[in-house]
Amino acid sequence: NPVTHRLEVTRQLLPGSYPFKFILDGTWCASHDHSTYQDGNNVNNILTVLPSDSAEAMVTARLLSPTGDLLDEERKQVASLIAELGEAPPEPEAKSDEYTEEMQARMGTTLTYRHEDG
Repeated sequence: NPVTHRLEVTRQLLPGSYPFKFILDGTWCASHDHSTYQDGNNVNNILTVLPSDSAEAMVTARLLSPTGDLLDEERKQVASLIAELGEAPPEPEAKSDEYTEEMQARMGTTLTYRHEDG
């Protein structure tokens, strides 16, 4: 990519799991930035493509959308998992209308909030 100066490959893949590695200075190596799995004595990266109509794919698409957010039930599940680790998440701080107006004035813009049910 001439803008990001990164090598990019775009492919349409069928649902399934695809192992991959990178060649760095002539040596095949797995990246710590991607999921890995052990294949005998080898460590490979793995890319899993979910069917577009699967529940997992729909949740992923929702969370990665520009307005993506956790549902209340998902938020409770995350809080429960964190609590099991012994670290309670802080309660979100409510922002007053006065605070919002002050931030709008400082930024010279209008803040827009969007909420979608479901």
